[in-house]
Amino acid sequence: MVEGILALSMVIIAVIGGIIIVLYLRKNLNIERMALIERGKDLKELWAPDRASSTALHIALVMIGGGIGLLVGDFLDHVANMEEVGYFAALFIFGGIGLVVAYVIDEKKRERREAKKRSEL
Repeated sequence: MVEGILALSMVIIAVIGGIIIVLYLRKNLNIERMALIERGKDLKELWAPDRASSTALHIALVMIGGGIGLLVGDFLDHVANMEEVGYFAALFIFGGIGLVVAYVIDEKKRERREAKKRSEL
């Protein structure tokens, strides 16, 4: 009985939290729009960020890092008898390494684009 009430309250809190987050983001977006209108700038600046990030690359490298982390965690579990700690530590370490690699690749792409733009001028 108590578990059911706890589960229901967690769902209700999560839904209310999600609604609050969406409303907060919408409010901030509206404030940014109003500031751009006051300055006389184009509203497309909100929707077209300067850097063209590759979301697929980020997801792929995090998944690869997570998979390698699980393999290393399993290895640590069997060899060093670390149990669950090895899984979580290796998963987060290698997932983070995957994000760092994705960031480095994105920065190199951005630098190449900027160098190309400078050479065209």
